[in-house]
Amino acid sequence: MLGAIGFSFGAKTSDIAWGIDLSEYALKAVKLTRDPKTKIVKLEQAEFIPHSSPLTHPDAELDRNELMQATLKDFLSRADLKGAKVVIAVPGHRVLGRFFELPPLPAKKVAGAVQYETKHQIPINLEELCWSHYILDERDAKTADEFPRRIMVVAAREVHVQERLAIFKTAGINVDIVQSECIAIHNAMVQEFYPDTLETDPKLKAIKAQGAAEQAASGDAIAIVDLGTESSNVVISTATSVWFRSFGKGGDTMTQALVKQFQLTYPQAEQLKREPSKARRFHLLHATMSPIFVQIGSEIERSIAGYHKLYSDHKVHHVYGIGGAFPTHGLMRHLRSGK
Repeated sequence: MLGAIGFSFGAKTSDIAWGIDLSEYALKAVKLTRDPKTKIVKLEQAEFIPHSSPLTHPDAELDRNELMQATLKDFLSRADLKGAKVVIAVPGHRVLGRFFELPPLPAKKVAGAVQYETKHQIPINLEELCWSHYILDERDAKTADEFPRRIMVVAAREVHVQERLAIFKTAGINVDIVQSECIAIHNAMVQEFYPDTLETDPKLKAIKAQGAAEQAASGDAIAIVDLGTESSNVVISTATSVWFRSFGKGGDTMTQALVKQFQLTYPQAEQLKREPSKARRFHLLHATMSPIFVQIGSEIERSIAGYHKLYSDHKVHHVYGIGGAFPTHGLMRHLRSGK
């Protein structure tokens, strides 16, 4: 749905694509293929390659580039990138998302209005950013000018995008598109839950888009909570729109708390987090983790409340949890029951 929102660096066309997420803990990658006739997208290959040491490990600070290059080299030994588009992710905490509404106005004036509003919404010179916008819940072209338009702006600092590209260039990987990981999650949710909106035939697309708009108007929204290593994302999707927010809590927040409380090394704390049954004083482990669970729960509630304030007509009816930190013992129970 939002492929155009990514930052493109080439005109390569292909029915094969690799999506690569190089995070603080591991490289995750998927290979997708699209049938040129039916346009059906299939998952052909998936790779999960942990770094030899998490990049958040105190001892890894000086070796970050070497660790990432070693992981990318391992990936290249497993994956064939020939003829494929390569899309890489920018972490959610490196991306600015702004959501606002424009009053009814002619289509030819939308781009100028978006740029004007973006200058006031983002406190950074636009020349320092890679940015793009998308019209959410878009109406039929014949009537679009008569209604307000909901706009999403996605931006990242140019320097952060170039730093990301340089990592892959050093490894010999040519990148075609840089995408916000939040938008990538949304695109996956559209593929999974709203496949009818992906029609490519213009006539059928118009018909199905109308159905999607009606579905969105009914308040059918899905929230994805992605708990990462350094930070986490809340992505809320409907068939025709998306909203997202990132916050600075994740798996490493828990690990650092265990290091401090139990006087452990970083690897020992990671091990304890994964195998809490080995804790000699489980009540102390629970007391250490509970405040972090409360903070994460509060951030999720704050995110959903912020979304409802902006989109009162879209109610979240399901929340899904993803990300490496989500299986942490006790977290799911706390989010469900508050204790």
